[in-house]
Amino acid sequence: MMQIRTTVIRAVALGLALASSSCAQQSESADGPVYPRSHEDVGNPEELGLVRFVRDYDEGLARAKAEGKPVFLQFQEIPGCMTCTNYAQNVLSHPLLVEAAETLFVPVALRNNSSGDRDDEVRKQMEEPAWNNPVLRLVNAEGEDLLPRLDRTWTVGGIATGMVRALEEAEQTVPSYLRLLAEEEAARDRGLKRAVFAMHCFWVGEVEFAGVPGVYETHAAWHDGKEVVEVYYDPEQVSYAQLVDQAQSRECASTVYWMDASEREIAEAKVEGRAREFSGDPRADRDPKHHIRRTQLRHVPMAPLQAARVNRGLARRENVRALLSPRQLEVLSTVTANEKHDWPDVADQPFRAALQEMARGMAALKQQAAEGEGDQGDAADRERR
Repeated sequence: MMQIRTTVIRAVALGLALASSSCAQQSESADGPVYPRSHEDVGNPEELGLVRFVRDYDEGLARAKAEGKPVFLQFQEIPGCMTCTNYAQNVLSHPLLVEAAETLFVPVALRNNSSGDRDDEVRKQMEEPAWNNPVLRLVNAEGEDLLPRLDRTWTVGGIATGMVRALEEAEQTVPSYLRLLAEEEAARDRGLKRAVFAMHCFWVGEVEFAGVPGVYETHAAWHDGKEVVEVYYDPEQVSYAQLVDQAQSRECASTVYWMDASEREIAEAKVEGRAREFSGDPRADRDPKHHIRRTQLRHVPMAPLQAARVNRGLARRENVRALLSPRQLEVLSTVTANEKHDWPDVADQPFRAALQEMARGMAALKQQAAEGEGDQGDAADRERR
């Protein structure tokens, strides 16, 4: 009974959290929710998103020194303008970025629009302007910059890239999940393009394209009665022509689709009669990320590049745990410990939609646990009588 109760408590903690429509992060408290649903759950004003910030600069530096970590020092206008709140919702609430800020750094938030207090004093010492848009300083435990201040850097890609660089400068280990996040989101900031290829098996195609540098997202689908893979790639890293070459070398180019005149010229030159104009919308396959869906990992929300790489790793019989964050592994652990529960399959779903789906599964487990505890209590009462 104690083992069951412990498992249920952990699952309930997860269930309280995954219901976030704005995404969220894990609490370091043993009895708190793993993924809070809103900034109120962590006691934040909306301008600070979902990061559990230390609000005292000196306390933050002391913690950083004691824990051997750098500091994620956020200067923010509170209350703030739309730029400030959008930054909080889109960047300071991304679950993987929040996890990295809380576990790899000591996160400290200071107001840049206060007067006469310690925040104001530190702001002046660091020569930060007052009443300004968000600025991130990544510093060591002495308050010294590890890299230039991140001003007008208001995307997940920009902040995650800065975090990677700061950890490297501090000679700290950079986990794979953070490198993948920085790489993917920086590419999205530049702008991804889509290409579509038909092949003998789209499950093979997803695995093959996930190994092409510059490819960040793949989807198995049907189009014109053919198995196809939609590929989202960074044209600054791999050109359409290079992608066609990669597709041919991997036997994933029975049909090469083109979407504009320049692509048509390239496709027809490389594959002659196997080039086709792409039109319409592919129909998603019912079994995407085939290798993920054969494991309990189908219940773990992932970013698109993570999912592509994990799916490829499983196909190649590699250890994929290193690609996931500790909190994602905690979700996997809870799912595995309660494998008979009816968990939703979130493979290939957008990250936030996957979190919402898992919320429903966790809520159901919470209800089941509550009903079980009630039945146990009733039985005990009857025995005493």
